[in-house]
Amino acid sequence: MSSEASLSATFICVGMMNTVDSSGKMYQAWDQGGVELHSEMVEYGAISEEVYNALNKIDEGECPGVWGYEVDETFGDWIGNQILLGKIPSREVGTMKLIEIACEFWSQKDEAKKLELVSKVYKQLTTFELTEPSDSEKKLEALRDEVSELSGRLSRTLSLVDRDRLDINNRCTTITKRMDGITVRLVQQEERYNGFLVGLNENIAKQVAKKIGEQSASSLLRKTGHEL
Repeated sequence: MSSEASLSATFICVGMMNTVDSSGKMYQAWDQGGVELHSEMVEYGAISEEVYNALNKIDEGECPGVWGYEVDETFGDWIGNQILLGKIPSREVGTMKLIEIACEFWSQKDEAKKLELVSKVYKQLTTFELTEPSDSEKKLEALRDEVSELSGRLSRTLSLVDRDRLDINNRCTTITKRMDGITVRLVQQEERYNGFLVGLNENIAKQVAKKIGEQSASSLLRKTGHEL
């Protein structure tokens, strides 16, 4: 590995680590081992050197600035953010992004020149199989985003359902307590009513018995020639 590639790798790592306040967060997001993460950046360092050589061959003018700062560190910042988002790019996608950043820098943001350089660099770098992401990959990414959004909606809906269920349960408990109170009062009223009927029947029975007794006495007196 050349010294230029090694230098590019160090700048890429600087840009990548600038996206976090501690290296531990980047290693955790990468989740494939710290050595493996730095090895990946070393590979991009070699690619960066190839891109630089291709541009220098295509456009023989001097490099318009400091490659390490303008290209490698900028690329490191991009890939660092991708890793933190859980969207670790494939080598192919990473290489495409590195070429785009390099051509934008080399063309000094001249869009027409940038597009021309990108096309030529692609053809120069025959060691890389550079293609646009396939339609299936784009659809898969869109599907993942949609699933993530639906998952969030489902979580919020379930939260609302749980809240409504708790509210309904509380209302049912209140209604049940009220019904129990009404039932108790009905039972008490029924007992009072039954007591009233018993008392009324006893009173009626006494009056009937008294009336029968009076009639029997009157009849007996008439038979004996006496009147009440």
